[in-house]
Amino acid sequence: MSDESPSLRHTVDGSGHRTKSKLSRRKTEEDIHRKIRKSSSKLSKLSPPSSPVHVVEQQPKPQLPRNVSVAAHPLPKKVASFKRARSEGNIGEYSEINQSPIPPTASAVNETSKSPKSLHKLISIPVLDKVYTIQSALKRGRFSSHFRIGYCAENIPDRMEKIKRKNPISGTLRDLVEWCCFFPSSNAVRNMLLGYRGVSHPLELLEAIRELWAEYASEGSEWVENSWEPVNASPRDHASRLASAKQRIYVFIIQWILYWGSVDFQPPLPQSLLEFLAEVYHGHPEKKERLTRVETLLSHPLVCRSKPGILPVVDGDNVSKKRSLFMALSSNSLGLSRPGKGSFSSLMSQDSSSIAEQLTVIESELVQDIHLAEFLDNNWQKEKKRILAPALERLSGHFNRVSLWVATAIVTCPSFRRQVKYYCKFIRVAQKMFDFRNYSGCCQIISGLNNVAVARLRKLVASVPEKTLAIMTKLSAQLDPKDNYSLYRNLSRHVPCIPLIPVCLRDLTFISDSYPDFLDAERKVINLEKIHIITTTIFDSNLHLSSTTQFHFKIDHYLRDRILVTLANSLDEDQLYSLSLELQPLSNHSSFLLAAHDHATVTLAE
Repeated sequence: MSDESPSLRHTVDGSGHRTKSKLSRRKTEEDIHRKIRKSSSKLSKLSPPSSPVHVVEQQPKPQLPRNVSVAAHPLPKKVASFKRARSEGNIGEYSEINQSPIPPTASAVNETSKSPKSLHKLISIPVLDKVYTIQSALKRGRFSSHFRIGYCAENIPDRMEKIKRKNPISGTLRDLVEWCCFFPSSNAVRNMLLGYRGVSHPLELLEAIRELWAEYASEGSEWVENSWEPVNASPRDHASRLASAKQRIYVFIIQWILYWGSVDFQPPLPQSLLEFLAEVYHGHPEKKERLTRVETLLSHPLVCRSKPGILPVVDGDNVSKKRSLFMALSSNSLGLSRPGKGSFSSLMSQDSSSIAEQLTVIESELVQDIHLAEFLDNNWQKEKKRILAPALERLSGHFNRVSLWVATAIVTCPSFRRQVKYYCKFIRVAQKMFDFRNYSGCCQIISGLNNVAVARLRKLVASVPEKTLAIMTKLSAQLDPKDNYSLYRNLSRHVPCIPLIPVCLRDLTFISDSYPDFLDAERKVINLEKIHIITTTIFDSNLHLSSTTQFHFKIDHYLRDRILVTLANSLDEDQLYSLSLELQPLSNHSSFLLAAHDHATVTLAE
């Protein structure tokens, strides 16, 4: 009998030549290994044994622990389940000995949460097991009869276009929670968690979540009218529906903490939330893990120090910072004397680009302090605006202060020649700021040049070169409020950019006055369309992104300090006008017009 392998046998064709079969011609890796084994066995048979063969008992090879060599023991199903658990936000340790996630203790979470990887896992938004469309959400969700959806306009990022998408336009607070539970990590969740506080309170939001869970957990499992499930659904279907609802509510709560954990969760809300989750996960194997993660997030410094309404980032700079310097400037408490003649000499000797850069850096730091909640409910116009909108109040004061600062620099000049020089200098600074896309700073400079104390100096304005005045006229036209700032709205907004925040505030005031908050007399049906329009307007300004106003200019500490000191000591309107009268007294005709205006004002007042 031949010792040849079946793969090495030969056949004889019609011509008498020996040819290889198809099996021998296949050069697969498996055939090659088989040939090597056969050849080695042949060699062992040909070599006669020199001594009797003794069978030696082989010692068992030491086996590595199963959790060391993963490649030697592949566990595709368990690995897949582990990845799914990690994607859901489970930060438990994974053991390949028992092949199941181990929920960590609170101390373990605190120890592991110090590393960047653990922090990323902790602040990541869990992923649902199922992906829902609008149709499936409407079928599976428990919405009230007041819930309606419609097409709402949304801006396309980086494009001057708008598209229409389906969004809720009316419903209760519970309806809004249910809708957001189906679409985690979407703009709907971000907008709702910002806009609901204009018509409700965090405790009421938690109560709405409780009501939603109570409906799912109620006995009898009577489905809503628009549900695809039959009334006589099996207990298995009900358990699956309950598990999906439990996961959706948990994911929504995690997003609520990540977005607004530094503001909303004040006592007794954290304790009430933990008690509610303990009730939801009663008897569930993941109860300890879920509660541990929520409790860790509520007290984690990264969440507590993050800016409200923005997801925390491990290596980001979205941490709220208090700048006592600008708070001091806003109250003018530096105790410095009023500027005298020549106070701007060293400052205005710098080039226009350097002055524009330092002014832009100062303002960008102020803009980054704005919290999104300050834009809601016209907080910047209320009596307690320093408490409800402190950053907007400081930014408004900075806008007016820079305008007065420009007028102060010109009016307090010791000579007419230097006044013309400063006037032209500020126009060049405004042009530089416009090129930097600091439209707010450019508007401040133009406003200072148009101050009545400066604009009335006709001889000064007539001495400015026509080319320089043409630049100012062009800048003024671009920022003109005519036709609802039509020219300004078409300007480039590529980052970095400081927009005209008064334009955004003007739009929010118009929306707030045009749309009602509620659509019924009982104040239960919320106008969700208004919430969508307001939040979309706020987020379209991109002020919630730190990169929007992050200019990479080198800070000149001497020039910066000089600007801050002169800003703090700017003259007010009355002082500026008095100095302007000294420079150019009123003529007889102007005095007559002014006296007639004062007399008419007194007559109307009487």
